[in-house]
Amino acid sequence: MRTLGLVYTRQETDGSITAGLFIHERHLNTHQVAHGGLLATVADSILGFNAGKAATAPVVTVNLSVSYLGRVKEHDWLEVAVRIERTGRRLVFASCLGQVGGQPVVKAEGVFSVVAS
Repeated sequence: MRTLGLVYTRQETDGSITAGLFIHERHLNTHQVAHGGLLATVADSILGFNAGKAATAPVVTVNLSVSYLGRVKEHDWLEVAVRIERTGRRLVFASCLGQVGGQPVVKAEGVFSVVAS
């Protein structure tokens, strides 16, 4: 089984966490671009992490919508920044934009449910 590899994170001035990942051969599909499932996984993971931080509680994904805007190739640096749209008592709404070299390649929106303790 292959692993995702190292995912780098950086805390932004607004408190959100941005994720970065170098794309390797193991991330590619048969068309030699990053697999859509990889991009969705990275988006879901960083959205959920930020949603949990905003809710100050564990969260689970209720809905995830992903739009693929461009190709991500081997050796590209993918950077995904998150924006918390709204935080309620039970739900957190968030969006993210993934870019390579300043060009948008993936956009995702998620709804996360706060896990009752």
